Amino acid sequence: HLSPKAAVITYGVIVLTVLVDLITAVGIGVFVANVLTIDRMSALQSKKVKTISTTDDDVELSEEEQATVARLRAREAELQEAYAAISVEYSDALDAALEGKSEEEQEAVFTEVYGQFRERMQAASEALKEVTDEIETYVPRPQRKPLVWFYERVQ
Repeated sequence: HLSPKAAVITYGVIVLTVLVDLITAVGIGVFVANVLTIDRMSALQSKKVKTISTTDDDVELSEEEQATVARLRAREAELQEAYAAISVEYSDALDAALEGKSEEEQEAVFTEVYGQFRERMQAASEALKEVTDEIETYVPRPQRKPLVWFYERVQ
């Protein structure tokens, strides 16, 4: 089954092929199909928008949302500290284990020590990513527009 839009594009290309030529017809058909695809994708993407920002990119949140963001930021700070503590502990354990080892033994020691800390580091990293992603649903990270970035560099 063909969608009505696809049918119109197909019949339009056939008519243009007869009236003009094949190259022009296909070019126009591809252009129209791309425009319709971009329109459909932007409509789908706009359904996912959860925040509305003002002209200065400040996000207006309700008191409940602000409390949630504050709680999430506190949790994010806790998780960052926990990850840093695990990293320091891993570094200290690795230094202690590598002390006095030959180069051949160091590879095995590294693998063993990493194995002891791998799960904890991955769990902390995943938890931090989840909290960060949840924060971004309320307050998206500011993103520079490419044209602004280029303009700033040219001057």
